[in-house]
Amino acid sequence: MPSGVRREWIVASVLAAGYGCGDDPPPELLNGVDTWVTVPRYEIGSLHGADAAFTRVSDVSLGEEGTRVYVVDPSDFRVTVWTPDGSLLFSVGGEGQGPGEFRRPDRVQVTSDGFRVRDRDRFVLFSRDGEYLRTVSIPLSVSHRGFRFRPALLLDDGGFLAYPSVSPDYMSGWWGDDPVVELPVVRLREHDGAWTVDVLTMLDVRNEILATGRDDANSGLTSFSRQPYRDTDQASYSSWSNTVVVTRQGGLDPGVVDLTELSADGDTVWFRRLRFSPIPLPVREVEELVENFATTIANRTSDALLADARRSVREALYVPENYPSVRDMALLSNGEMWMRTQEDAGADSLDVWYAVQVGVARDSPVRRVLLPATFLPFDATESVLWGTRFDSFDVRYVVGHRLVRDNGDPD
Repeated sequence: MPSGVRREWIVASVLAAGYGCGDDPPPELLNGVDTWVTVPRYEIGSLHGADAAFTRVSDVSLGEEGTRVYVVDPSDFRVTVWTPDGSLLFSVGGEGQGPGEFRRPDRVQVTSDGFRVRDRDRFVLFSRDGEYLRTVSIPLSVSHRGFRFRPALLLDDGGFLAYPSVSPDYMSGWWGDDPVVELPVVRLREHDGAWTVDVLTMLDVRNEILATGRDDANSGLTSFSRQPYRDTDQASYSSWSNTVVVTRQGGLDPGVVDLTELSADGDTVWFRRLRFSPIPLPVREVEELVENFATTIANRTSDALLADARRSVREALYVPENYPSVRDMALLSNGEMWMRTQEDAGADSLDVWYAVQVGVARDSPVRRVLLPATFLPFDATESVLWGTRFDSFDVRYVVGHRLVRDNGDPD
């Protein structure tokens, strides 16, 4: 599903036994891998249709061997379930805190007997037919330094894989303490009314937050966002295997990416190291980004603050020598980790992604896939990749594209 990030921005530096040791294998240079493209096959969405007029889509997951498509629209507080050809099966949710209602849904875990919707600090459980079953929450008493845990996975034993939800101003050190540089991924378990917190790995969260305006007298320059060139690693959660896959690139040689799969007990069950061709970060692009960002901040107050805004952005911006090796990740229920790179696809309308099968032999084939720049993958069957696309009016659609080799032969 990717799981729960399925699209998570949490970054990671794995401290598990055997990770990053001197006996790790040399990275595999990804040259000469097979290239794939996609052909549109399914589309769910409409500018005017009430059921399919998606405001924002935060997750797309498949069930029943690809015959059901689960779509989470957090702005509409609902989850809709479709057939691939666009027939609506049913819808659940609605804004509220009553049984089966949502406060801010963003992920869905499909199970053998139903589905689970993550809704802030809880999961709301439904049967296969959309009947509300129950709600499972992390107790208020369980926290990390006073910050509540956000669940990433609901485990079959009633526990959670989770991580602390920490505000960006606290992470940036604006409360008087040093900036937060590490956060844990944990397993939460309940026994006889008491909850235990087991740390699976620590997360390196530096170079994640772009915080401007701290020392400026005018509070209008204060802003928090994600660093555009962050090389921090991400954690993606697998609901079908109850594992977390950590993608690490910070602190490694240029172009190198490490993938590590950890069990719910914190054991390393799979590891693979890849090397992409490093791509230098142009100075001109950085200056354009500074200018655009500063203009946005200054216009909140007045153009007279533009010089101060430029200075504030330059001070806060993390600028590595090369682009990050990968800039987006998606863990799919077919077991593949998809990673978007900065590689030139030869057309402005296409992006280059690489798909690696998790948990199998280290020499298993890697797919290089050219995807439309407006397409974001979420899940897949063996031959159809599902995700979202947006049009020129920023309308969201849920789409399924058939994967074919670049020579046109079907998968």
